[in-house]
Amino acid sequence: MTLGGTSTYAGATTVTAGSLKVASSTALGASATGTTVANGAEIWVDAAGLNIPEPLALSGAGIDGLGAAFNASAAGSTWSGPITATSGTVLGAAMAPTSPSAAA
Repeated sequence: MTLGGTSTYAGATTVTAGSLKVASSTALGASATGTTVANGAEIWVDAAGLNIPEPLALSGAGIDGLGAAFNASAAGSTWSGPITATSGTVLGAAMAPTSPSAAA
């Protein structure tokens, strides 16, 4: 699921399974309530230039052990809220594919 745009949601967000992609700095609603990502789930920062002030609690290694949180933005984004992680939490970064250099 991808959340984009401004949200007026005021509750806490819990991701218990699957992937949640965040494509707006305010997509998760009120930043004071926080977001929790459970073992076996993952959250992606999926747009350039975001500044997400939301508290984030992570546990586990995400889906397939590749990470509970990813920054998939080639231009960079920031999760500026406090981040807590339990022992064994895995973080990931996705890189944009690059084309091989042409032989001279």
